[in-house]
Amino acid sequence: MTQIVVVDAPERSRFEALEAGELVGICDYHRSDGVITLDRVEVVPAQRGRGIGEQIVQAAVTAARAENLEVIPHCWFAAAWLRSHPQRP
Repeated sequence: MTQIVVVDAPERSRFEALEAGELVGICDYHRSDGVITLDRVEVVPAQRGRGIGEQIVQAAVTAARAENLEVIPHCWFAAAWLRSHPQRP
């Protein structure tokens, strides 16, 4: 199994999970005034259950923290991930 790489694709307003160059998951977002809103996390059905969604949300939150952005999850999956991974001060 190859490694999953998550990259920010700001021109498409989403984080993308890639495996061997193939898109296997996304997290759509929008940014405004110091906030990033995570709108939707989706993983290709055949790739679900491998932790790809978690990797995407973790990458999005890590990027947001590096930019001092507040994270607002509109997606149930991102909200659940944030509840189970409380932010440290």
